Amino acid sequence: MDTLQTLSVGLMGFFFVLVVFFALRALMLWYWNINEIIKLLKEIRDSLKK
Repeated sequence: MDTLQTLSVGLMGFFFVLVVFFALRALMLWYWNINEIIKLLKEIRDSLKK
């Protein structure tokens, strides 16, 4: 394989891994309701500051 083909295959692999990572991250955040937990913790923190 020439250099350009190797580079393009590497970049495609990198972007594929990146897309899979963000998809799985979003799925895990949704499944364990981490976004909701963070929101509630911030509300508690803000109410304790008052």
